[in-house]
Amino acid sequence: MALLQRMTSRAAASSSPLPEAIFLQGDQQPLRQLYTEQIDAGADIIITNTFNANPIRLEPFQLHADVNAINTKAMEIAATAAQEQTLIAASIGPAAPPTANLTLSQERLLHNYQRQIESLSVLKPDFYLIDGMTSLTQARVAVQVACAQGNAPVILTMMYREDTTSFDNSTPEELLDLADAHSVYAVGSSCGFGPVHNLKVLQQLQGIAAKPRPLVFLPGFPNPHPYTDLQQSYSQAMRCGAKVVGGCCGTTLEMLRYLRSVVTT
Repeated sequence: MALLQRMTSRAAASSSPLPEAIFLQGDQQPLRQLYTEQIDAGADIIITNTFNANPIRLEPFQLHADVNAINTKAMEIAATAAQEQTLIAASIGPAAPPTANLTLSQERLLHNYQRQIESLSVLKPDFYLIDGMTSLTQARVAVQVACAQGNAPVILTMMYREDTTSFDNSTPEELLDLADAHSVYAVGSSCGFGPVHNLKVLQQLQGIAAKPRPLVFLPGFPNPHPYTDLQQSYSQAMRCGAKVVGGCCGTTLEMLRYLRSVVTT
């Protein structure tokens, strides 16, 4: 979601209601440039600019009819920007933020994620990244749809509060139960309250996991963090079993370069 944060700034400058809507204006070069910068800084995986690109999130902006066009174009841009060894993760976010107070039926959630994921699947991403989920119910439906595609592994992250419960009061143990039920490739924590907080979630996941599974460490950075703290947190995360590491909101290219050095030492 560091990509989402930077694209949101671009969208504001271009009067787009959402960063995903930039595609409809034909302005694709900024996103291609961001991908190039991330790859040059050491990223092995680039993430499609589709975190908000599901019908429920797009509907208030009258963009829900463009779900297929937005997601397909996002995959095309990522594919053309990727280098030979670069992997593409198709980003799938919550159907609604926890502050929306929406009651969403299973049927509506199923239709919502089917439309987005079927659009993303056309160009065969390397992963489906179901990211920053705040509701286990929404996460379960998204996982079911992505796993049903059968053409790429599924990575699932939840956003946790400081007490390590998510916004629907679900726990890391319930995240693992969901992953076990649907053969999710990797699970973890994203965004949240910084790397130290996300590390606590990762340690819980490691402690209660019934079988080995790659973990994911994608903390947000609400405040500046000394690089010595970053090195300690990411080194501990990898010792806990984190195989997919990176950053969420607040991650800069400079930080990405530094994290690359941490991962490779």
